[in-house]
Amino acid sequence: FFFFFFFFKQKTAYEMLRSLVGSEMCIRDRVKAASLTSSGLVSHAYRAYNEHWSYVWGGASPGAVDCSGLIYSYGGAGGCHSSGGMIANSPESGSIGSIPNIPGLGLWTNGHVGVYVGNGMAIDAENERLGVCLKPIAGRWSKWFKVSGVSYGGGSGGSGGSASSSSSSSSSTKKSIQSSTPIVQKDETLQLGSSGDMVKALQTRLGELGYYKYSDTGYFGNETKEALEAFQAKAGLNVTGIFDSKTATALSSDNAPKATTIYAKGMKDDGDTGSVRDIQIRLSQLDYLPAESITGYFGDETETAVATFQSSSNLEATGTVPPEVKDKLMAENALMNPNKGEMPLGTTGEEVTKVQQKLRELRYTTAAATGTYNEETMTAAKAFQEFNGMNPTGSLNRGQRETLFSANAVKSPTYNLSLIHISEPTRLLSISYAVFCLKKKKKKK
Repeated sequence: FFFFFFFFKQKTAYEMLRSLVGSEMCIRDRVKAASLTSSGLVSHAYRAYNEHWSYVWGGASPGAVDCSGLIYSYGGAGGCHSSGGMIANSPESGSIGSIPNIPGLGLWTNGHVGVYVGNGMAIDAENERLGVCLKPIAGRWSKWFKVSGVSYGGGSGGSGGSASSSSSSSSSTKKSIQSSTPIVQKDETLQLGSSGDMVKALQTRLGELGYYKYSDTGYFGNETKEALEAFQAKAGLNVTGIFDSKTATALSSDNAPKATTIYAKGMKDDGDTGSVRDIQIRLSQLDYLPAESITGYFGDETETAVATFQSSSNLEATGTVPPEVKDKLMAENALMNPNKGEMPLGTTGEEVTKVQQKLRELRYTTAAATGTYNEETMTAAKAFQEFNGMNPTGSLNRGQRETLFSANAVKSPTYNLSLIHISEPTRLLSISYAVFCLKKKKKKK
């Protein structure tokens, strides 16, 4: 107990000391933080996250950092290794509710700091158990601040910069990667661990082509490498995961191949519209998915609906939607769900009349067509289902009606009997007896 108390007191005293002398430490170390940028800080934070840096109290070197050490290890950003000192020496700060859209801002709450990386997300060295985490900023932070020594798009020392200036910078970067001139010179490469504006431009272009589905961080991590490898494979290049001049030329081309998107379980649209929702709407139109399940999220129900459509359409029932399956699904002649669209008792209309006429033609009934699905029609439908290997419910679904009108429809066993002069009760009895005999014959086989 004494050892724990002593260690706790030492740690608390050290934290207090760092907070109290933070300004002095910042003044002393500020000279180290030269030519630091907000995008570079974001890249640095993503590097820590992607490389799974450990949380080490008092750490401020790559691979082992605490919360303020994560920022300070970026070339001495913040000017000191102290959360209190960083917020005290910030040239500009505000409440978290007024945070500008500027990735690379610092985030502060009592005794803790992190890095805002855009899209409502933050990276921070949380604790020894969790290490460096990527989480939403909501509910976790009290203030935002510009990190001392970091340039925010318009000068150094943490001054200037805005969401619009960041957008302008991103726009000009995007143009460079889409131009006909390769964005890297001969013998220059971008690869795992690289960072900077050109990495961000690479991520932007890969995202436009559908290969990269994450934020443009400016850090070349595993996600960027995998996206680049996918593009290289699609473009017929050597799959190296390294961005060189040949890859740059292929990416810059107007004919750069787009990614093949396979929609699968777990995918989700970003807003109220999107490809997943379009797939669900079409599945609902074809009676494979209830309308209330159109959510924009590809879950279990959507997967089952897709698999049913594939099976009904003589496709491999994978439950996923590659381009060729999507084309069939969206086609005008896409198959309606054959297991739905039953005709319950009391249904009326022209289609009922046609069903009754066909049942009469196949000698499952002698009753005249009325256009109403009545008890006589249901009895005849049950007999048809029985002799055609279907579940005899008496209510014909789409698939069963299709069989009824096909050349493969099995005729009534009384088809060749003349029942014209027999009363209706006798005709029904004859049909029932014929059914009994056929069943008996099948059992003997």
